[in-house]
Amino acid sequence: MVRIGAWVLLAVVLAVLLAVKLPLLDLPFYWDEAWVYGPAVRTLAREGPSLLPGALPPELGRGHPLLFHATLGMVGLLFGDTPVVLHAAALGLSLVLLITLFLVVRAVAGPGAAVLVVTALAFQPVFLAQSGLVLPEVMLSLFTVLAVAACRSGRHGPLAVALTGAVLTKESGLAVAAAVVLYMGYEAWKRGRWPSRSALMAWVAPFAAFSVHALLQWEAHGWFLYPEHVGHTVTDPAAVLANLTEGYGAFLLVYQGRNALVILALLGVVALRWRGLSIPHGTTQGLL
Repeated sequence: MVRIGAWVLLAVVLAVLLAVKLPLLDLPFYWDEAWVYGPAVRTLAREGPSLLPGALPPELGRGHPLLFHATLGMVGLLFGDTPVVLHAAALGLSLVLLITLFLVVRAVAGPGAAVLVVTALAFQPVFLAQSGLVLPEVMLSLFTVLAVAACRSGRHGPLAVALTGAVLTKESGLAVAAAVVLYMGYEAWKRGRWPSRSALMAWVAPFAAFSVHALLQWEAHGWFLYPEHVGHTVTDPAAVLANLTEGYGAFLLVYQGRNALVILALLGVVALRWRGLSIPHGTTQGLL
């Protein structure tokens, strides 16, 4: 697939997504965005965007880092905090994610694979649902893709920025940072080399940033993590295993048509091996 053809197909995918989502921008806030994220963003839009935990009452901030809230709060401050404006901002983040993913995959596996991956993501039901909602997961996904790209290219400055952005978007960004650090640490150990100073600083940056957030959280509210969320923590090994297999595992690999994608991926691996071709290996493939 020539480069111009890939860009045309990407434009078609984005145009179809816009055709689906634009008529829905004026819908009222729904579910989590109706009682948490929407009111939180509106509060910051009216009182001034801030990353400090004390900028929101606990029932709105719920212990989350506030990079996403502050970003959309700035949009609301400049253009109004109506559902149309905030949904449009969320949709804009989704478009940036798809374009970024296209560029990253194209650099790794070529334009054909990039179009395939972006199309598969754009029309996943969970992405279609959240791509125009005031929820932080798309921003977290964007920082994750940027972190993978920076990790693959060995650019430690952008890696530190991407991982820090991830942990300041949502607590689950810590899992992204931990995965990157473990992978890079393993690669360094396998080569028998001590990580460079810039790599170590990139590893420390997200955890240092989240530690500062947690300390400010304690100062503002008297706790590090939102007590209600801590109360939902599951520690029983059997329950954890059930959540991983029947919950997250099934959601990632089976539900919403992902079983077909998994089967196609496995058939592709078999076809490569049958033809005597090796599966490309690199940081991106390892992390994903």
